[in-house]
Amino acid sequence: MRMLPVCVFVWFLIGIPGVPTRADDTKKDQEKLQGTWSVVSGERDGQPNDSIKNDKLVISGDKITVKKAAGSEETPVTFTLDATKKPKQMDVKAEGMTLLAIYELDGDNLKLCFARGAERPTDFTAKAGSERMSAVLKRDK
Repeated sequence: MRMLPVCVFVWFLIGIPGVPTRADDTKKDQEKLQGTWSVVSGERDGQPNDSIKNDKLVISGDKITVKKAAGSEETPVTFTLDATKKPKQMDVKAEGMTLLAIYELDGDNLKLCFARGAERPTDFTAKAGSERMSAVLKRDK
């Protein structure tokens, strides 16, 4: 009789074949993010960040390239996702440092919030003194 709880526990840990897992959620989000996104609005440390308005993020695989509205293109950075967290998390790696971020994906709308400090944001605000930058993006058709 003691075997039944152990079997159920092991079954829970390894998952049921064909049943989606939390890792599948991350993979699905990774796939949904692919493509070109236009920045609709941005905020940095409590101030509107108009310098990024109309910039584009091009996401391909695990790379993000920023295409500035002025026509220049920045070096791609890599990112990883964790859709199992609330809010969902993104780590962006560039030039030996990691930016901690959160994201929210809703169809063709994407919200991002990055922290320049050591702590990951817990919401999508970028209040004065927070050392955060937030952005709202829309998928290009």
